[in-house]
Amino acid sequence: MRLKTVVGTLLKRVLPIVVGVGVLVLVIAWLAGVMVEKIEPGQSDVAVRRLDPKQQHEIYEVREVFKQYVEEAVGTLKAAKRKESSARVLAPIKRIRGSAG
Repeated sequence: MRLKTVVGTLLKRVLPIVVGVGVLVLVIAWLAGVMVEKIEPGQSDVAVRRLDPKQQHEIYEVREVFKQYVEEAVGTLKAAKRKESSARVLAPIKRIRGSAG
């Protein structure tokens, strides 16, 4: 009976940790590019694409198309004059002359 409780405890506590570490290793390997075919270093011949002889006689006319271009910039309105005030007043305020509003 004691063996069953030890095995049950191991399955409840250790198995999730082992599965989590395994999944983490797989994700890191996938992000590192282990599962993708790689090109070996060194020089290789350049792949040249050739024009298909059947499509060589097809001619397309190029024409200019005018489209209205509208650019929207949200939140770029700026004041004509800028006033910068310090976040912290560097001298003590003795009196404020004026009223609210």
